[in-house]
Amino acid sequence: MGGSTLQGLGRRRLETASMNPMIRLRPYTNAAMKRLRRPPAFVESATQSIILEPEMKMTHRPPLLINGEMDRVTGFSPGDTFDRAKALIFGGEVTKAPLIRYEFKNILVYPTGLSTEAANYMRSLSLPHRELMSGKLTRLPKALSTHTSVSVRYFGHWLGDSCPTALLKEEDEALLMTNKDEWPHTAEYSHLFGLTPEAPGVYHVETLSWVHDIGQGENRARRCRELRRRLRAHDDLKEEKAGGGLVYLRRGLSGVRREIAHEDELIARLAAKGFKILDITGLSARDLLRQALDAEICVTIDGSHMDHAHYFLKEHGLLLVIQPSDRFCLAPLERADAFGLNTAFIVADASPDGYVVDADKILRTIDLWRKQKAATA
Repeated sequence: MGGSTLQGLGRRRLETASMNPMIRLRPYTNAAMKRLRRPPAFVESATQSIILEPEMKMTHRPPLLINGEMDRVTGFSPGDTFDRAKALIFGGEVTKAPLIRYEFKNILVYPTGLSTEAANYMRSLSLPHRELMSGKLTRLPKALSTHTSVSVRYFGHWLGDSCPTALLKEEDEALLMTNKDEWPHTAEYSHLFGLTPEAPGVYHVETLSWVHDIGQGENRARRCRELRRRLRAHDDLKEEKAGGGLVYLRRGLSGVRREIAHEDELIARLAAKGFKILDITGLSARDLLRQALDAEICVTIDGSHMDHAHYFLKEHGLLLVIQPSDRFCLAPLERADAFGLNTAFIVADASPDGYVVDADKILRTIDLWRKQKAATA
């Protein structure tokens, strides 16, 4: 991009809402019109769509499970089903959604959604009324938004979904990503990945790219592994190696409450076996990565904090996920595969004190994985 173009882009960024103040009302007018007529689906408002990768069939490396574990599952996380679980866990074929870039004209982007002239995206989320009505409104000629209905809610989806999507940004596009005060690690990971998102705010974008990027196909896998490479090549971390160590990652108070009953006893047992115990609460991303980078095995309960492990585990390392029996989640399997990792699951039953975890079962699963690994070496 030439210098004059960059200067022009800078001038355009300084333009404010005084040029088109009514655009601030778009989330509200679209919501009102919804009551009078069926609004178009968000992607129906796109002026162009490009298939970057078609739908494909894939099989996953099955996770390691002790016999009978799946019999203890009583429920799945939203969007997951037993039929999909069977295909992913027992080696069946799974359909991966296509990777599609949509282009929108004259669109409003704000922390909890996107609004075209006719439709809102993420209507279920609350609107940031103060920012929409009186905050600064910046105009951008071109941008890529990584906002999705889950990435604006959960840090794990920001780290595991939005960051790979950000690598689809074209050179002349600004980058718009979620950034919440209660997510202290977003700025650090953006820096380590070489991403330069705009400051949080409200934007009027002339041409916006938004990518349907949920398929976890081959393109996604390449981007996930590129982020792992960038992290290890960064000056802040390239000398740090955990040297094949063992990590237990505590969920702490992050995210939705998901407590482990008698966790201190579990931690003592794992620490005696050589596990490094890391609590995500109060740790910076750099401190976490400096202690865990290239660990061989990470044990943790399912949740957003788990996505740190997708980046710090060594290639082909093991992510052993403690799965709540009443909300078994399949995302760890698909994500770990894209990041080049192995997975294992144990199921924890719910109790009044939290989820009950069998330490012996964790250690047996790890022993089994190591035996399988040695047999194929």
